[in-house]
Amino acid sequence: MIKKALLNIFYILLLSLVAILQVSVFSAWTGFFASLNLIILVLVFVLFFYNLKAALMTAFIFAIWLELFSFNFFGIHFFSILITLYLINRISVSWLTNRSFYSFILLNIFAIFSYQLLNATFLYFSDFSGGSFLIFTSSFWQSTLYQIVWAIIISLFSFNFMIAFNDRYKPDFLGGKMKSR
Repeated sequence: MIKKALLNIFYILLLSLVAILQVSVFSAWTGFFASLNLIILVLVFVLFFYNLKAALMTAFIFAIWLELFSFNFFGIHFFSILITLYLINRISVSWLTNRSFYSFILLNIFAIFSYQLLNATFLYFSDFSGGSFLIFTSSFWQSTLYQIVWAIIISLFSFNFMIAFNDRYKPDFLGGKMKSR
């Protein structure tokens, strides 16, 4: 019981560190490096390699930190993250049923695109100054493209790392052991 509680505390602190790094460090960089969105990448990683319950806990922790450091209406990031999690879970369960590398990449790309689109939509409807819709600007598409490139790069390493250290995802030839003659 104590071991599980300590593991949960460690998990919350680690996710909080990732969220704080996202808000304070990565967003302060310029150009390609400013588009690193670890929050979505970690969310997809947790959903893909663990389960929906852990991904929901991850989404709540990330949403709380993003809302605390955001100057937008409270709930924009929360709903963007939760709807994105719902969408990628539905796609994972319905279409991408195997746990392969291309499924992981496609989930990351879809999660980034849906999060960006949802966030831009919520920001547009919460901005009463009459600004333009973000998806019509080139910076939106450039940022989305950069995030997709980051997702592919990080997915390459994280997927192979997880496969190497987890027996659950080892390839199994035709569902059984090979027979020797």
